Parts: sequence; structure tokens; C-alpha cells
Amino acid sequence: MEVEEDKLTSESFDVHTYIRDVAREMDSSMELKRHKRAIQEVAEHTAQKLKQNVYQNYALFINTSKEISSLEAEMYQLSHMLNEHESLTRDLSNVALSAVEAEIGDAGTEAEKHSIASLLETVEGCSSVTEVPGRFLIYSSALTELHQETHEEVQLVQAFLLNDSLMVSSHIRRRKGPVRYKFQALYELDNMAIVEVKDSDALRNAFKILMFPDSHLYQATATVS
Repeated sequence: MEVEEDKLTSESFDVHTYIRDVAREMDSSMELKRHKRAIQEVAEHTAQKLKQNVYQNYALFINTSKEISSLEAEMYQLSHMLNEHESLTRDLSNVALSAVEAEIGDAGTEAEKHSIASLLETVEGCSSVTEVPGRFLIYSSALTELHQETHEEVQLVQAFLLNDSLMVSSHIRRRKGPVRYKFQALYELDNMAIVEVKDSDALRNAFKILMFPDSHLYQATATVS
């Protein structure tokens, strides 16, 4: 009985079945010894092949490990470069944004100061209004104050809408020079209510300002959009 190496190395090899077959076919102890030596040679040959495979695979493993280490180093460098680029971009964006905000803030502050300061040139007695930090002028318009019952004209006024209040000033008649109005009242926006008066044939573009316990009726010269 010849030793078949493929049979011994097969995954389906069964030791007990193989020994039973060998014992049944071998007639003498000499044949068993020769078969044993043949099996040993196959075992030695297989062990040698395993060693060679181990050495080959180990060399491949070393080379693969080196390549992986090199790739990891390159990935780390790339990640570091990306982080630096992101940080630099963010810093540049913050610097640019801060510069723009500062420029806008400075321009806005100067414009607001100039706007609120201009009231001193046209309205008499409003210095206390312009001294409040952060207060600025939004819009101004001429209004006619009306009697609330008869709707007759009471006086002409100039209204100045500020960011936190409404200032009303009366016209100074026969006054020459830039100062044409006199401070009359200041209504805080948080403590007042504006009620639109429904248009009629006798009254249009009118509204009431309610400031407990007072109320005033005003008429605009035209509809403000």
C-alpha cells in the first residue's frame, strides 16, 4: 500500500479509518515498518513545506506591515495638514469677519451719533434726549395734532421716531435760523400704544397715541408706506 500524500493532507482524512485499512492490507511487520517510514517521510516533507510557507508568509507579513506603517504615517501627515488648513481658514475668516464687523460698527456708531446730534441743531430743549447712550434717530415726519372731539387743528408738530422712543416737538413760529422746533414730549415705545383711526370723509391718515393717562390725535400729511 503506497502512501498517498494528498490523502494524508486532505481535510476529510480520518486517522482511525486509515489505520484500519493499513492493518487489513499489510501482511507482515516489515511492510508496516516500511509504511511507517514512508509516512514519516511524508510528515517531514510536509513540515518542510509548512516552514517554507511560514517564512514566505512572514516575509510578506513584514513587507505588508511596513507598507501599512508607511501609509499610516502619510495619512497622519495628511490629517495634520488638513487640520492646519482648516484652522488657518477659520482664523482668516474670523479675522476678516471681525474687521468687517468693526468697520460696520464704527460706521454705524458714527452715523448714529451724527444722526442723534443733529437734533440739537433743529430742536430746542432736547439735550437730555440726545444724551442717552445707544439712542439714535430712525425717521422724522411732520404731523398735525387734532382736537380729539372736533378734529380741528390744534398745532403743527414734528415727530422724531427714535429706536426706543417717540419725540414730539412743536413748530416755533417766525423763528429764523436752524432751530425751528421746540421739544414738547417724549414717549417711550414700551409704554405707549399707537391706534390707527379708521378713514372717513372728514378724517384720513390719522392715528392716536395713548400714553396713560394722556392721549393725542395726529394726522399725517400723506400715507407713509
